[in-house]
Amino acid sequence: MAITINLRSKQNILGNLVRAIRVYTDITTVAPGSDMTTLLEAVAESLAHIEVSSLKILENSNLESLVGDALDKKGQSIQIPNGSGGIGRIPANQATGPVTIVDSTFNKISSKLYAGKPSPFSGSATLYVENASRIFC
Repeated sequence: MAITINLRSKQNILGNLVRAIRVYTDITTVAPGSDMTTLLEAVAESLAHIEVSSLKILENSNLESLVGDALDKKGQSIQIPNGSGGIGRIPANQATGPVTIVDSTFNKISSKLYAGKPSPFSGSATLYVENASRIFC
């Protein structure tokens, strides 16, 4: 079930408070600068901060919205085992072994590297080959 949260601005909250004071009490002195207005402004600001803090608490309790360090801290705080005897994130391991790409849209084309040019280096975007007549770009 989705939770809908509507954050109200300080001015919106203040307007609601002034309306409630005028409707439910005999107080009519809510002019700008009056003691009542100053008190209501302080209450409205506090309520606005509470609503923002409540939203942050809800976001931090939802695992699907956490990323990075916040997700790591949440995993440690709720004692999620990592499978290697600890808690939190599974430790990173370097990948090893061959990679096999199975896709019928690839056509294997082989050639030899051209001996008249230097060997390609790691990350090189260009390969010089002996016979490139079957390679289409």
